[in-house]
Amino acid sequence: MKRKLLMVVLAFAFVLSIGLMVACADKGDDPVTGGDITLTVENVPKTGMVGREVKLPAASASDSKEGDLTDRVKLNVDLLKADGTTSKQILFRVAANKEQKFTPSGNELLDYKITYFVSNDAGDTKEVKFDFKAAADTEAPVLSLDKSGDFANFDPATGVTGVRATQDIRLPGAVGKETADDYDVSSRIETRVYLASDAEYASPILNFTGGAKQTFRLIEGNYKVRLTLSDAAGNAAEPIEYPLTVSAPDLSKNLILDAGNVRCGFDSRYNSTLQQLEIGRTSYGSQADDCAAAAVGVSKLHENYVGITLNIDPFQEGGEQIYDIGFVGSKNGTLFYPDGSEGSWAPYLILRISESGTFELRGTTAGSGSESDAIVAFTGTLKDAKDHTLYIKHTFNIDAADPSKSYIRSQIWVDVTPDTEITDAMKGKNYAEYKLARGTSNVKGQLESGLFDRLADEATGAGWLTFGAATFSKNAQGQYYDDIMRIKGVSMYAADETEFAVDIARPVLTSEGSLPQRVTVGETVTLPVFTSTEGVVAYDVYKFDYATRTVGEKLAVNERKVKFEEAGYYYIVVSAKDENGNMGYADQIVICAVEDNEAPVIDVDDTVINVKVGEAFDIPVATVTDNVDKDLTEKVNVGVEGPFYASNISGTKTSILTEGEHWLVYTVSDFAENKAEKRVKVVVKGDGFDATKNLVADNKDYENGELIVAPGALYEYGDKYVYDQKVSVLMSTEYADGSNQLLQINLRGSYADGNKEWPSGIVMRFGATADISLIKHDSLIVASTSNVFNTAYWRGEDVLLQYQVKNIKVGDADYVCFMVWINGKAVQYSVQNKPGVEPILVSENGGAWTQSESGFVAVPVSVFAEGGAAPRGNLSAGPIRIVGYNGWVAHVKELYVGKEYTQYPADPQPPEGIEAPAKVTAAPELNGEQVVNGAPSDKTIAKGPQGESKVYFKLRKTGGEMSLVLTGAASGEWNNGGGLSLHYRNDYKGFYMVTNGGRDDAKPERDFFFNTGALADDTDYYFAVQMKYVYTDASQTRVKAIDVSMWFGSSEDGLSAVEKTFGGAAVTGEAGYLNVSAMSTAQITSNGILILPSPAGTNTMTVTGIRAELA
Repeated sequence: MKRKLLMVVLAFAFVLSIGLMVACADKGDDPVTGGDITLTVENVPKTGMVGREVKLPAASASDSKEGDLTDRVKLNVDLLKADGTTSKQILFRVAANKEQKFTPSGNELLDYKITYFVSNDAGDTKEVKFDFKAAADTEAPVLSLDKSGDFANFDPATGVTGVRATQDIRLPGAVGKETADDYDVSSRIETRVYLASDAEYASPILNFTGGAKQTFRLIEGNYKVRLTLSDAAGNAAEPIEYPLTVSAPDLSKNLILDAGNVRCGFDSRYNSTLQQLEIGRTSYGSQADDCAAAAVGVSKLHENYVGITLNIDPFQEGGEQIYDIGFVGSKNGTLFYPDGSEGSWAPYLILRISESGTFELRGTTAGSGSESDAIVAFTGTLKDAKDHTLYIKHTFNIDAADPSKSYIRSQIWVDVTPDTEITDAMKGKNYAEYKLARGTSNVKGQLESGLFDRLADEATGAGWLTFGAATFSKNAQGQYYDDIMRIKGVSMYAADETEFAVDIARPVLTSEGSLPQRVTVGETVTLPVFTSTEGVVAYDVYKFDYATRTVGEKLAVNERKVKFEEAGYYYIVVSAKDENGNMGYADQIVICAVEDNEAPVIDVDDTVINVKVGEAFDIPVATVTDNVDKDLTEKVNVGVEGPFYASNISGTKTSILTEGEHWLVYTVSDFAENKAEKRVKVVVKGDGFDATKNLVADNKDYENGELIVAPGALYEYGDKYVYDQKVSVLMSTEYADGSNQLLQINLRGSYADGNKEWPSGIVMRFGATADISLIKHDSLIVASTSNVFNTAYWRGEDVLLQYQVKNIKVGDADYVCFMVWINGKAVQYSVQNKPGVEPILVSENGGAWTQSESGFVAVPVSVFAEGGAAPRGNLSAGPIRIVGYNGWVAHVKELYVGKEYTQYPADPQPPEGIEAPAKVTAAPELNGEQVVNGAPSDKTIAKGPQGESKVYFKLRKTGGEMSLVLTGAASGEWNNGGGLSLHYRNDYKGFYMVTNGGRDDAKPERDFFFNTGALADDTDYYFAVQMKYVYTDASQTRVKAIDVSMWFGSSEDGLSAVEKTFGGAAVTGEAGYLNVSAMSTAQITSNGILILPSPAGTNTMTVTGIRAELA
């Protein structure tokens, strides 16, 4: 018993000793040991001062079993509250095997806890803690300007002057010091640039942190620079302020020669060697999906003349399909210098250069980048790798008396100056113009009035000169092609300029010889003689980084002779400058290699591969050897060639989605550009379907004889792929009135990037119409129906939809034909002639297909070839895919491939009317007097749904127009697309009814009209309005028409019914009903009564809601 007691006492003593060791180690005097871990850290600071950097020493650790644990040591620094709990973690689990730093901040809390800790693999943890206390800092720092170097005589009273918008603005640096100990806090200095008029310092234009000198550019204007400094304790130094004046830019020279005038965005760059701006995606640039963009600063442009010299490569597969140039209403128009992103889908009045190199002026809708009108096309091409000089001008012709007569005149001159007399032969080739009217919406030939007015006002319409480029697919090697647009010259002129003297054309160099493309290591080459139209010819050769397309070391060139000592890439530039600094050039990338005429050897198993459509198979592995470059296996490229389909292959497996004979093509080149090719044959057989099998019945969600495809859901049968088989789908559908109904069925191809909601193959879309689209979403719709696919087919009754895609011959040309049937009847499409697509209608007679005025839709196979309008992968076989979207539910009962039908469902009949809105059981509350005097100052006059209530108003007006929105939601100044409204115009002498389609000034007889007579300004009038729904039956669940009545008079008690007319003739009873079959439930639902003036800003309306009586 005594022995056991002794053991207990000894054990207790051992534990106590360990606890004492740890307690002592918390002070940091000794290593922390315990168990198998030792943690060592020395000279940890205990005190400091707010705002002064604290350096924490590195720690080390070891374990008796696991060895060195130093790289596992971590560090925490906690700011403590008054009660000792953590307020904030300053450092958390940072590596403690190296020195760390933190800076105490704020005078409120001054205590910190520093913790070092480490764990071993067994899960044991050791830590050591230190207390740190910071002293408060209550003295303000001192802020002063750094007047070193060029700023020795800088006077803050005078500030920065004498700088132009085409020059760099240089600001002096600044120094911040703590008063107590001269501690440097310059890193906390904030330098902000404001407009001189910004008395409250509310909107900084630029903001720089730190005391370094700054260099930047701004457009012409009066600015001020304000420097502030607050230390870590919140003490603020006395601020420094001085003026900054930027004068007008120097527009007497080619602006593109100065890189400072250019701001590059995505995939654009300034080439300082050639002094040009380059726009376009490339194989060596970012491969991200975005648009190339750049902008020129110097000045915002409005009705100016703008001259541009450019050079654009011919289009190649994977290259830029469009280039845009614009300036009116550009993005970032509120900035004082562009950031380079402005050219990405620039929004308005764009010169667009198409894939073929033709070009056109376009008006575009607000902010979206989509075109409201292809304004005017040119017959020439700009994508010819030749220099062309363009001049562009937009003039706003404003008719103050009648704003509807205002218009924009857009002009473009090609390879002539604007002072050139234009002959008829030059129109469409060297000159064109177009007038874009101020209208009611962004449709053909006009811009919506609000947008028009914003662009016409120089304060809101002036913008930066922008350049953009877009490509929508890569080439067969999975890369973007290296075609670019080179901007070689930019000039700007006032709107009233008559002489265009700025030289933006570059000298032209010619030679009877050509620059070498390949040389041998050690070879001395004599460059050919070049002559220039201006200037002295210079010959330069650089080492060249081909991966980044950048120049390096310059080689010696003596009397046009240059020796190439090493293998690699080189860049030759032959140039000449005119007296204005414009540089013409000829250039060439050169490969220097050892003499080698022997191609690499590809070794691969070339046994024929037999597979089914869509069946994955292993790509035979190839090895490549070369006599000079040795192992080139990693450089081999494998592609697929075959009918309508080719693709770059990555990975170890692939599948082919088209029937017929294909080849895996292995290609490789050595550095000497000797090429080798090896082919492996792949025979792809059709994917057989059982024509008697209902494919949808195998789906796990098939219940009660149907599969439900809900909104946003996807059904896909991908076990076998459809190519030219006839597919039959028996289904019923449902959707809510007014929903953006949409159902999609994939015809061929597949989806890209995992996006199954929007397939990227050939897609058929159903809604109020049915479209055939060649690529995903609605980016290239080639055919639509108008009346065949009415909503009767999609109202819950069974419909048999059948489709088939076949490859056919029309004459000697290859086409892809799309055939669609509903309930056994062929669907008639109308083709849409998209650029580069040219679909036709065809019919079959005795096995021969011919073009006809009606029939099925056919698209040339060439559309899918290299450089075509649609990816060639879209022609491949694909899965059967049905996608529900935006409120659409599909009930799929049967899905067969190859089944022949002899009986079909009967065509359903559309129900009369549309779904009725909910009943209104109380009269709406009125808002009293409301004054409106220009969009967006629309006001609600009746706060709740009025339904069939009779609502009384008092009106006083100044001006000529107003809208009273009765149903739906207001959409635009004219309530286009909103619902039902009453619109007053002085020249019509009354109110007309505007429905969801809007009205047509040229055909006022299409609208119902209330003949109140013209209303005098500043006179009180009284009127009442009531609408009643005309239901299809006694159940009042569906509405077929609306009857609107109006009463008018000079007093509230003196109202009398207003005559309603249509086409000038009075109408009563059913003749006066508004048919709502073309409207949705949402568009006939009352949501209160809204008053808005139109056009914006041309009138003032004071409307008072008097009372409302529920019918």
